[in-house]
Amino acid sequence: MERLDRSRKHRSERSFTPDNNEPAGDKPQYALTAEGDAVIRCDIERMLNRLFQRDAGWSLPAVGRREEIMNALLGSLIRPSETVLVPVYGPRGRSIADLCERLGADPVVLEMAEADGFDLAGLENELRRRRPVLVAISHGEPLSGMSRSMEKIGSLCQELDILFVADCTATFGSTLVQAEKWHLDAAIGAPISRMVIPVSYNERALARMRHRSNVELPFLRMIDDWNSLLRENEEAGRLVLRKLRDRLAIMIGRVDGDEAI
Repeated sequence: MERLDRSRKHRSERSFTPDNNEPAGDKPQYALTAEGDAVIRCDIERMLNRLFQRDAGWSLPAVGRREEIMNALLGSLIRPSETVLVPVYGPRGRSIADLCERLGADPVVLEMAEADGFDLAGLENELRRRRPVLVAISHGEPLSGMSRSMEKIGSLCQELDILFVADCTATFGSTLVQAEKWHLDAAIGAPISRMVIPVSYNERALARMRHRSNVELPFLRMIDDWNSLLRENEEAGRLVLRKLRDRLAIMIGRVDGDEAI
């Protein structure tokens, strides 16, 4: 793994049931019809599109842990030996670079000091010189609370026909993820329930995945796991649907309140 220093210096068992420490809701749990299930699913997708600010594309729940889903997403988009550029200014970014390396890609790590401004000129030089297939970045680092401006990076990626992927688990639900404005091809958000993480992607990312039709695509399988939730356990699935919708409504209320300030 090549590092460019610009700072100067077991797959777990699937469980869809609510957390054991969650208090039982005080609202009556009415039985839902298939039509009612479909309405809630549409509500969930609409809320996720709102939180990701996704106009053209899809925002859906996926089943798995954060690292599993990020690994599956990157593995569906990159091939062994392809160059991926990873701006790093904290541990979350370094973990993305490690994932790329384990997938057999050639990650170029652009090191940034947390206290420095983002070196956009340096990033642009590396993009034009190396022409990576993908830029993968963490939007925010949970230990530092810092986040990076994404719009200029996304514009560069779009200009150079480079996929732009973001891990937004540190910021999702506390701020809007501007998928369209930032030109994000794919992103993952913070868990909204145990083993359920929201993902968002556009047609460009999907076309890249489909181009790899000769290999298994675990990212799409994780979305299929969500789609099969009701078929596997109808009662538990319906409970999860209601809880997810309630939690997303809380997130949207919090984000809308912050945006209004």
